[in-house]
Amino acid sequence: MTELKKQMLVSAEKNLKNYEKLLETLKRSNLEDKAIRIKECEHAIQKQKQIISNIKSYMNDTPDTVIMNEGGIK
Repeated sequence: MTELKKQMLVSAEKNLKNYEKLLETLKRSNLEDKAIRIKECEHAIQKQKQIISNIKSYMNDTPDTVIMNEGGIK
């Protein structure tokens, strides 16, 4: 499970870098819908940051093995 968490984190960090590059490109562009695209890109950046935060938190708080039947669940 730890390997999957690491892969998800790497993927999210890669996505964040790509969105940040896209944002810089959009800021220098002359597109008609530039403002809308910049706003959407900024939103995507915030989402990726939240995903990264959630993954890191999950990696720190959750053990690799979970006892499924703890507490008498049948």
